[in-house]
Amino acid sequence: NISHCTASGNSGTGIAVDSGRSYVVKAQLSKAVDGAALAAARALNSGNPQAAAARVFKANFPNQYLGTLPGDPTTAPNFYTSAVNPASGTNTVTVTATAVLPTTFMQLGNIMTVTVGATGEATRRMVDLSLVIDVSSSIGVRWPAVRDASRMFIDSFDALHDRLSLILFSNGAQVIDAMPAARGFDKAKLINDVPQNLPGGSTLMVEGLYRGWDELRTVPNGQQSG
Repeated sequence: NISHCTASGNSGTGIAVDSGRSYVVKAQLSKAVDGAALAAARALNSGNPQAAAARVFKANFPNQYLGTLPGDPTTAPNFYTSAVNPASGTNTVTVTATAVLPTTFMQLGNIMTVTVGATGEATRRMVDLSLVIDVSSSIGVRWPAVRDASRMFIDSFDALHDRLSLILFSNGAQVIDAMPAARGFDKAKLINDVPQNLPGGSTLMVEGLYRGWDELRTVPNGQQSG
């Protein structure tokens, strides 16, 4: 009886040890997929979102973490998926990963490994945006910084699903690129339409902002993003 009780106690301790290791792996795996999904959502409009997801995942869950079997979950077909809901304009990124952890004491019960899985999800809503830029003489020597920041800002949006218009103002306001009726915009054209050199003139900011708001109002009711 004493021998039986001792064996049972060891078995219970062994299960607790293996379960504890699995819990730690699960927690870290969950952290890794959550971070990867957020990184991918941030990179949806420029760069490579799947590569961003893989990079962040590996930083948080390195190969053979806590004794897991060798493998690269980022190469699995279902590691990264992205889908757009056309009705709401929401882009959802999903990252899924699994890891296999060899057991120790549980092998006595012919349980050789435990598979741990986790899924992370991040969403990004589409937007309608009027970019209104001051190109008056008041910008002066700061124009190169304003120009480059404006182009980088435009590049951060989704050319397939966001809507952008471009308005410049100085002596008056001019709609350079009108708000598209459908989702999507010509990113390269908007970037190129930001003047290389400062046009100059007075600063009719009110007219510029009004024209920007007017462009937003051209989006058909019920089809607005965001």
